Amino acid sequence: MKAVIAVVSALGLGAVVGAVVVGTRSFEGTVVDHPYEHGLSWDRDHARRRDSGLEVRLRDAAFPAGSGRAAFTISGAAADSLGDRDVSVRVRRPESGEHQRETPARRQPDGSWEAPVLLPMAGRWELAVIVAHPDGVIEFPAAIVVSNAGGREEARNGGA
Repeated sequence: MKAVIAVVSALGLGAVVGAVVVGTRSFEGTVVDHPYEHGLSWDRDHARRRDSGLEVRLRDAAFPAGSGRAAFTISGAAADSLGDRDVSVRVRRPESGEHQRETPARRQPDGSWEAPVLLPMAGRWELAVIVAHPDGVIEFPAAIVVSNAGGREEARNGGA
């Protein structure tokens, strides 16, 4: 009987340790003070992006640390009427308020857009394409990864 209790205890302890290990390795590090209000705000922003008729796609979701260029496309009914003063890019680290920068974007001859970005350190970043729309400013955020070695992968657009 003691052996059964020891085995069951060991299995229970192993399950707890396993859950802690998996939880710490999969935690994204993003916590908000007021999750309900944050969710309502996200829903409003998502509806504004959808109702704008615009779609933003980043060319890359992985960037090398340092100075670079973010390339993206904007499509939809109102995309052709956008000028250089209507579009900018903001990069920020979600974990901190440091290194947040917004720079103007420029339309390229092929119809795509580019903006200079400064990503001084490796880690998870948010890159938001900001579009001035008749109904107000609309942000199209995307999660990006900055590495010391660089690299490219398909964009994972958070709201686009």
